[in-house]
Amino acid sequence: MLPGKKYTAEDILQIALRRKWVLIGPFVAATMLAAAVSLYLPNTYRSETLIMLVPQRISDMYVKSPVTTRIEDRLNTLQDQILSRSRLERIIVDLGLYRPLRSTLPMEDVVQRMRRDINVKIEGKESFRVTYISRDASTAQKTTERIASLFIEENLRDRENVANDTNQFLDSQLEDAKRRLVEHEKKLEEYRLRFGGELPSQAPANLQVIQNAQMQLQTLAEAADRARERRLLLERQIADLQTPDPLLALAPMPTASAD
Repeated sequence: MLPGKKYTAEDILQIALRRKWVLIGPFVAATMLAAAVSLYLPNTYRSETLIMLVPQRISDMYVKSPVTTRIEDRLNTLQDQILSRSRLERIIVDLGLYRPLRSTLPMEDVVQRMRRDINVKIEGKESFRVTYISRDASTAQKTTERIASLFIEENLRDRENVANDTNQFLDSQLEDAKRRLVEHEKKLEEYRLRFGGELPSQAPANLQVIQNAQMQLQTLAEAADRARERRLLLERQIADLQTPDPLLALAPMPTASAD
């Protein structure tokens, strides 16, 4: 190309055709090199599984749920438990993983290598994916199944513990409610015995009793008035009987005649 000259699309195409081997050569060489390298690199297999992590749901009407609803927090807790050295070391020994490394490196380094081969990724609101990479397809599958089963078992164990704690809490609340109910019934009974007949619920009955008493008092008062009148009448009659008749006092006494 000459400096300062304007090239058209046709000129650029002709230049590319004249020097096509300059452009194709590096691409072909890179492809052949990648193919050669891939022949010498060991095969790697990736096995993965999707796990649904449904949190424990407890009605807020009874008790606040102690299980977090954020899958990120829940998964971090499970990862700390599952990917611990004791758990991974047990899997390495049981499945015979990393035999060449175990002969040359300490177990701590082998466990760290296994952690790098494990990937846990959140997918969705209530699920996550567990992936494991190995040079053997069967080993990758078995290891992934083992890790997934540990996640499931640990989650079920935690949920069972939470359920037991919740049941104990509800039982204690029930016992406390029963105790307070018994105390309330005792206080209510004492109040009834102390203030018998003065309770608000007894107001209609008390009012009826008062009305009946008033009617009885009125009846007794009328009977007392009638009795008082009869007494006065009898007293007048007795007084009249005890007073002598003046006509009888003035009448002459009869005399006897001699024959």
